[in-house]
Amino acid sequence: MFRLFIVGLIFMPAWTAPATGQDDSSGEPLLVEGDILKRNAVLKEQQWPDGIINYRFDNGYSQEQQQQIISAMGLIEAVSCVRFIESNGSTHYVLITPNPSNPSCSSQVGVVEQRHQNLTLATTKFDCFEEHGIVHELLHTVGLWHQHTAPNRDDYVKIIYENIKPEWAYNFDKLNSSDFGVPYDYNSLLHYPNDAFAKAPGLITMEAIKSATRMETDPELTAAYYEGDMMLSTAQRNGLIANTYRWPERIVYYRFSSNIDQQHRAHILLGMKQIELSSCLTFKAASKQQPYYVNVTAESGGCYSAVGFRNRVQQVNLETYPIDTGCYRLGSIMHELLHALGFYHQQSAADRDDYVRVAYENVIDGKERNFQKYDDNTVDNFDQPYDYGSVMHYTPYGFSKNGEMTLVPLDAKAAAIMGQRLQMSQADINKLNVMYKCPKLV
Repeated sequence: MFRLFIVGLIFMPAWTAPATGQDDSSGEPLLVEGDILKRNAVLKEQQWPDGIINYRFDNGYSQEQQQQIISAMGLIEAVSCVRFIESNGSTHYVLITPNPSNPSCSSQVGVVEQRHQNLTLATTKFDCFEEHGIVHELLHTVGLWHQHTAPNRDDYVKIIYENIKPEWAYNFDKLNSSDFGVPYDYNSLLHYPNDAFAKAPGLITMEAIKSATRMETDPELTAAYYEGDMMLSTAQRNGLIANTYRWPERIVYYRFSSNIDQQHRAHILLGMKQIELSSCLTFKAASKQQPYYVNVTAESGGCYSAVGFRNRVQQVNLETYPIDTGCYRLGSIMHELLHALGFYHQQSAADRDDYVRVAYENVIDGKERNFQKYDDNTVDNFDQPYDYGSVMHYTPYGFSKNGEMTLVPLDAKAAAIMGQRLQMSQADINKLNVMYKCPKLV
């Protein structure tokens, strides 16, 4: 069971958390690999017994911050057999602490042989409470190392040591940790950004070797529809968006195609449940008499969806892939379901030029239309700011013909979060709740 959990987590589509172990005031390294407190590969005996992790909160967190941490635990629990249980007399537990005397974002890897072990999430100085940063550290606690330390990493990334601060070069050491039979994952939540520990702003310390191949085979982009995966009606192509594209009474009816097996159905239902937990919407299996519903299919051709409510049978297609890969990354499932609920891609927002530059010189010839920008009469941001971390945002390399960025963020650090397929961002959740007039934001 625990091995299956690890495989699933490694393939959770995600953005890379910021490198957290930057210089402190003394100029000395704070942590090994930025946020990891141990060097040895995780042994079997360092895995958590029965997948249960007991924890306690140290003083110094607000109720809101504690809830953020608990919510991050819930995301891991939702896609695994691991359970986080608040300690009540347990002899071994994880102490979650702001550790003001030595602030950082850090965790020991796996279970260690002592009464308790620390998971530090500082409330000041570091960006520990940025979106997904908590999940990143919790995954270390579970027992996962950084992706770029994998033994086979040189087949996938080139480390540019001349651009790395010498005192931080050890953060790029390769380890003998197990990959559990899972391929190298550029999109892992535990992969460093490409400018981690750089000597100066703008320098790249890690370069993807196979980025072009990776992006050309993204199933969200290979579907032959508008912007890759959006099936638009004539009215929608003409920019007419209205409340008629919202699902009545916030109920989304669905049916599964007969060739989708139980394992894949369960994963789709998990994506639906994540949306339900974050909103006032409900997904219900359609009866034979139901006139309108989402027909979930498994045809070849990638992942794609009709946009918004159509008042008839409409399609969400998820080409069959192994669980946690391709169309069956949990975030990809939610991405297509959000299209069905009425979401467009984030980078098509009216104000996108204030946040990203479309590098048309790098776009595959004939694919330029996939980067169309809409006006405010077409796409509503529901009073939410532009969100690089939206589950509806393209990666920086979408439709690239040469492995170079096609969407260049004006904030360089944002490249690490663009295209994440771990979960809905808080802005995604807020938009959904405003769009469907839910009683309150979640």
